[in-house]
Amino acid sequence: MLKTKILGPNAIDVHVGARLRLCRKSQGMSQGALASQLGMTFQQVQKYERGVNRISASVLFTIAQVLKVPVSHFFEGLPGQVSQHHGEAGPTPAFMMTPGAPELVSTFPRLPNARARHAVMTLVRALAAEEEVPA
Repeated sequence: MLKTKILGPNAIDVHVGARLRLCRKSQGMSQGALASQLGMTFQQVQKYERGVNRISASVLFTIAQVLKVPVSHFFEGLPGQVSQHHGEAGPTPAFMMTPGAPELVSTFPRLPNARARHAVMTLVRALAAEEEVPA
């Protein structure tokens, strides 16, 4: 009897998909809008973003063109990889997949001054510490 091993999504496919989602969302583009430009369904884009389906080289190249990023953008932050711009890779895709994180990251630099940024950080730290205290 032939045994087959059922594998989940490949870690690299999941990473590339997360980077795709982050990039798409940071540009304010819906899955449907991206899918339309790629000539596919939004469900296919969903599968790419979850890493369920692998993205072929030609499709990844087209996605990069549509989103106006280099293909290498989708591979930044892989464990052991060094970013060309920031030394070690920046925020992890896992953080950026948290609801509200892309908006927080894109809005934070637009705060009017250092005092406002400090106030936001104080609030975030206080809320995080509150969550760590058992009820």
